[in-house]
Amino acid sequence: MCMQLFTTYKTRYLLAFDDNDFKGVITIYDILREAIENKEMVFDKLALQAFTDYQEKIY
Repeated sequence: MCMQLFTTYKTRYLLAFDDNDFKGVITIYDILREAIENKEMVFDKLALQAFTDYQEKIY
């Protein structure tokens, strides 16, 4: 879900709330670090497609 929000809104930061109580900021680096530590796949098709599109623009 987070990766989809990062990709859809082209942002690097998400605000975290519990009801109306601000809990902190989640960065794309937080998500990637967690994925590496837990060896989980967090990229959905949308994020993978955005990365592929970006790579095609570079080359």
